[in-house]
Amino acid sequence: MLHRIKISFRLLLIVGVALLGLVMVVGGGLHSRWQNLLDGHKANLKSVAEAGVAILDYYAGLADKGEISQDEARKTAFAVVSHIRYGQNTYLFINAFDGIMVMHPIVPAMVGKNQMGIQDKAGKLFVADMIRVATTDGSGFVEYLWPKIPNGEPQPKLTAVVKYDKWKL
Repeated sequence: MLHRIKISFRLLLIVGVALLGLVMVVGGGLHSRWQNLLDGHKANLKSVAEAGVAILDYYAGLADKGEISQDEARKTAFAVVSHIRYGQNTYLFINAFDGIMVMHPIVPAMVGKNQMGIQDKAGKLFVADMIRVATTDGSGFVEYLWPKIPNGEPQPKLTAVVKYDKWKL
């Protein structure tokens, strides 16, 4: 059967199959590289979030020892955490389990307001998702769309969620 097919077509078929194989190998490599970058980004985000929790825990410990009041511990811890930055766009914010924004260094007008009903551009209730991840799993990640600058165009965002039971955060 192959002897009836022109040699030029056979060569073209061989080249086509080789190119298809090359595209598959390169595509698999790119996907693997992308996954490695994403895993590294997640690890960094989780580390930053855990550093924030360590700060909360430190000030809660001072309050537990009677060195400062619970109210002073919370206010000071939130103030310190509000200054944590990693790279250009990573910052920490704190929501209580009831959806009330406790601290947000970029949009302080959100503080004290219930965020449970906030939807991203795709309709995702991302704060409710964060609270579900915290209360169900203890930690994890939530993807959603959020403007990088206030009133800007929403961009994909990945947030590390870490539960702090002591203060229901």
